[in-house]
Amino acid sequence: MSNASITTWKYRKDYETLRVINACRHITNGFFKINGFYPLPANRKYKEFNTVLLPEVLYNSIPRFWDRVEKTNDDFIPTLADRDLYEETYKLISKDLVGPKYQETEMAWQKAEKEVLSEISGVLNLKENQIKTIQVYPTRFSTGSSFEIDQSPQQTFRIFLREDMDIYQLAFALVSVLTRPFVFKNLSGSWEESQIIADWVIRQSSVGNVLKKYQKSTNFAGTINAIRSKENGNIAKISQEFCSKYGIPFKESNFTSNNGDVFVNDQKLELPNMSRKILAKLVENKGNIVTPDDLSTILAVEEDSFSLYAVSKAVQRVRDELEKNRLSSTYIQTLRGRGYMLR
Repeated sequence: MSNASITTWKYRKDYETLRVINACRHITNGFFKINGFYPLPANRKYKEFNTVLLPEVLYNSIPRFWDRVEKTNDDFIPTLADRDLYEETYKLISKDLVGPKYQETEMAWQKAEKEVLSEISGVLNLKENQIKTIQVYPTRFSTGSSFEIDQSPQQTFRIFLREDMDIYQLAFALVSVLTRPFVFKNLSGSWEESQIIADWVIRQSSVGNVLKKYQKSTNFAGTINAIRSKENGNIAKISQEFCSKYGIPFKESNFTSNNGDVFVNDQKLELPNMSRKILAKLVENKGNIVTPDDLSTILAVEEDSFSLYAVSKAVQRVRDELEKNRLSSTYIQTLRGRGYMLR
C-alpha cells in the first residue's frame, strides 16, 4: 500500500438530506424499533451509542411523508428517493443542513489509515489492494455510520460517518461492509450476527490495538453492547417525547395470523405459498423459538434428506419477502443451534 491516502472526505447537503430520508425509512419498516435504536433530536449530545439523530421538524407538514419514505430504495448510498420527496425534505430541513465537525477525526485517520487497513487486511485475510478507495461523507444525522461497496472495478467503499464518531467507528464500518455480504449470503446469517463479527474485530482483535495507538480514548462501545444495554431508560423517554412532538411513527408492526394468512397492522401480506406458511408458523409462535424440525415439516422435507441449509434458505426467502413488503427482515431473529423467532 502506497503512502498516499486512499480516503476522501466530503460533506454534501444533498446526501445529508437523503440520509434523513433513509433514517425515516428505517423507522417506518420497524428496523430501528426492534433492534434497539432510538430516534432523538440532533441538537444535543448523548453518551449512548444506539442513537438515531434527526432534525427537529414537523415531518407531517410534507403530504404523506411517511408513506412516501417507506417506498424509497435504500439498497444504495445515498438512498434513492423521488425528486419531489427529496426537494420537499431538503426545504423542510434546510436550516439544519450545517456542515458537521469532522476535521479532528479526518486528521486522526490520515495518520492511522495505512496501518489500520493493513491490520484489517491481515485479520480478514483480504486479497492485496482489495480496499482501493474510501469515500467518507461526514454527517450530523441518523446512526453512527452506514456503508456500501460500489460494485464498479474501483471497489469504492462509501461510508456515512456521523460527526460524533471517531476512527474506531470508521474502521467498524469498513469491517462491516467487508464481512456482511459473506455472513448474509454464505451463512444465511442475520444483521445482528454480522454486527457481532465486526464488533469483535474492532474490540478484541489486533485491529483494536492499532487503533489505540492513534486514538487513546474512544466512545466506541460496539453496536450489540449498546442495543442490549439495560441503561437506555433516559434516551427512551427523550425519544418518546421527541417522536410524539414531531409526528414520528416509532412503533413496531403488529403481526397476526388467521386461517394461514398473515396480516401486518390488519393488512394482509401477499406472499408465495411456502413463505406464507413459514411466516404464519413464526407469527403463531411469536416470542418463542420455532425449531428447524418444525419448519422442515412445513417444507415437506423427508427425514433422510433433512438439511439445515434448506431450512435457512427458506427462512431467508421469507426475510426477502418482508423487505419486498417494506418491512425489516430483522423481525425474524436467528438463534444459532436453536431455531428462529419472530420478535
